[in-house]
Amino acid sequence: MSIKEKFFPKKIAADWVPKDAGYELTTSTVIIKSVLSSSKKERNFITLFHEGYQSLGTLIEKITDTECVIGKPKDWPGTHTKIRLTFKNRLKIAHHFYARVASTTRNSLHLELPQKMYRLQRRSDYRVDLPQGSIVTFVHYGKKCKCNIKDVSLSGILMYTRTSEELPDHLIELESITVDLPLTEKENTTLKIKKGELVRKTYNKRHGIFYYGIHCFPTDKEEEHILKFIRERELYILRKKVNKK
Repeated sequence: MSIKEKFFPKKIAADWVPKDAGYELTTSTVIIKSVLSSSKKERNFITLFHEGYQSLGTLIEKITDTECVIGKPKDWPGTHTKIRLTFKNRLKIAHHFYARVASTTRNSLHLELPQKMYRLQRRSDYRVDLPQGSIVTFVHYGKKCKCNIKDVSLSGILMYTRTSEELPDHLIELESITVDLPLTEKENTTLKIKKGELVRKTYNKRHGIFYYGIHCFPTDKEEEHILKFIRERELYILRKKVNKK
């Protein structure tokens, strides 16, 4: 089984409804309990967030029809009753939900069973938007080219430039693709992909920008690095959203 098939199976359960920004939503109590029970069995670390706070990983201790009991983090401040919780299952699919803290004990937090749960769509074309300063370089007919990037996914890159003189319309092989990406405001990362193909070209007349789609052909190891970046970038975006609330 390839990494794409493992992390992004084609079949999507009917009880997960597609939402914006690459998420799926379920309001099924049966599914929510099943996902949490599986996470408990797999001993997946769960992280708690609220404004100004992020916990270390903790574990789910118990699931009932009305509550989810988790281990209380050692640094739990106890200042908020509504929190956001995130975790990844054994397939590394990111999930998150909001829950109200009903009560606490010395070692545990008793949460009301969530009514909604979100997960990232398990599709190879799920894209994360990138900030300015994201750059891709590649070799085209022996010449090194450089462009800005708008977004990236497991299977491709959307780049843009104000001139198209050096690049053809489509179906041209590219080699030695290097992507320099700001993971956060203070941290950068680099992805390297041996081969890709220029698959489409569009022009935005209003802004005077040419957009190019690159379909990548990464090795399994390269796919792992891309997937890791997508997950870390998405987690960083989630943290920023939580801190703004």
